[in-house]
Amino acid sequence: SESQLFDYWFADVYVQVDETLKGRNKHCLDLGSAQGDWIDSTTARCAQAHFRGVDLLAPRRPPTALGSPRAMFEVMDINLGLDAYHKTYDVVHARNISQGRLKPFIQDVADCLRPGGLGVFIEWDYQIYTPEYIPFTSSTPMYDPSALNPRPLPTEQLPALSHLLRSIVRASAVAGSHIMAVSQLGVFIHGNGEFRDVNIREVWIPVVPKPNANRVEKNRAREFRSAFMTYLTSCAPLLLTQGGFTRPQLSLIEDEARVEAMGCRVPFYVRYLAVTGVKQ
Repeated sequence: SESQLFDYWFADVYVQVDETLKGRNKHCLDLGSAQGDWIDSTTARCAQAHFRGVDLLAPRRPPTALGSPRAMFEVMDINLGLDAYHKTYDVVHARNISQGRLKPFIQDVADCLRPGGLGVFIEWDYQIYTPEYIPFTSSTPMYDPSALNPRPLPTEQLPALSHLLRSIVRASAVAGSHIMAVSQLGVFIHGNGEFRDVNIREVWIPVVPKPNANRVEKNRAREFRSAFMTYLTSCAPLLLTQGGFTRPQLSLIEDEARVEAMGCRVPFYVRYLAVTGVKQ
């Protein structure tokens, strides 16, 4: 699963989580818990800890499949604040939140932690990179979304993917959410003043690996690639309301982006930042 892939790529982060959750009366808050996969894997390792998962949508699985009795799930909008959870948790885990109001969100997490508790923030930066970690960039839009049949210019690799990502960033900004600020995640957590021992890790994940990648790497990339494209598709409501696309135009670019990614002709990576900090 995608959660198992992250357990592998961020293994040293999750060792720190497990250490923090050792012992009695330990509590963990998972923000953006989705289907609860991360909670499932972590409850298996942390035999005494209690977990609460929070997301905008309820997990799409029957109550009998919700895993450990030490875990509960709640539907809420974390953008409205986390006042009910102040000084309650030993670990707050926030992964792939796509949070555009980063500074207030970091403060919310700090407020939820007990002294000595661990804040875990894991986000990607909405860019794609060559295997040499150089961004795929262009000074001009590769597509004109107002055109009847938008076509890419022939000069850029991965034009549809590049344009789709740029469009998500622009549409988020129109909606008042500056998701590119994640590149400053570590700076913001340092600057918050309520965390010590701040550790910033940069993790490069192949979506399409280099041709000489071994079989295990290729299998991991294939599994992640599917999740990556599912995520991009989930941005359709944002792009339709704030991005200036009609549904046919967006479908065309989504289809071409999928062909670029799933065709695996051009290797590319995404960059994640994993930042941990201990509450003062």
